Amino acid sequence: MTQDYEICRGVWESKIPVEIVLESDEVLEQPKPFYAMLPRVSYFPLILPKVINYFTSTCEELRLEQDKLWLEYSRQPIKMYYPIGVLFDMMKTDDFLPWTISLRTKDAPSNGANIGKEALESMFMQSLKEADYLRRKADVITSMKSEDHKQLWRGLAHDNFDEFWSVNKKLVDSSEKVAYLPIRLYKTGSPMSQIPLSPWKSPSSPNLLSDALTSLESSLDLSTHSIISHGIEVPLDTPLSWLAQNVSYPDNFVHLVAVPTK
Repeated sequence: MTQDYEICRGVWESKIPVEIVLESDEVLEQPKPFYAMLPRVSYFPLILPKVINYFTSTCEELRLEQDKLWLEYSRQPIKMYYPIGVLFDMMKTDDFLPWTISLRTKDAPSNGANIGKEALESMFMQSLKEADYLRRKADVITSMKSEDHKQLWRGLAHDNFDEFWSVNKKLVDSSEKVAYLPIRLYKTGSPMSQIPLSPWKSPSSPNLLSDALTSLESSLDLSTHSIISHGIEVPLDTPLSWLAQNVSYPDNFVHLVAVPTK
């Protein structure tokens, strides 16, 4: 499957309107919320410095330390090591915007809701290596220079598609044979699912999304669930290789979310 540059860029530029409300007993009067259009492909730990700067500039007596902060939506801690778009598709159950999130300053849970920027970078690079291992036994990413790895992270951290893409296009090049496709499935209340999935059922028959769902979550009732990626319902007859080439997140995994139909 060929790659569509415009689709890849459009996926990168997709954003979500977010309202972050400070929940803290350290201030007498709660400041106005922080508002922003956040990239779906980014991560909350990359956004938090701007949030901290906003609230501390609004309330001089407020002291916020990023490693102690955590986010919550609808009384559920937000796993900040997931991409923002995946979290939105998985957790948001209504159509009201902006997405209103609480920023909490104490008693962070121990389930990964709190993660620093350095830890996120390490997890992101590990995910990139895992994706390349599935595709080509990590032949491409291990042959890259250290500066290439740093450029990938800078491009993501600074929301710079061109800087990121100039390196990442080597990792998703479809001109060479791909063994397996990096795909993950999320469903509220269930662990994330991931298994090696080949692009092809036979030399002339590609694996489709419906085939992947049978392997990833055989008990999933598709009459009561839709499959979402980047906020868009994905047709079940979509070839997996097209998804991997065009709608992967920056970690080069296709992140799919099973949501109940309304």
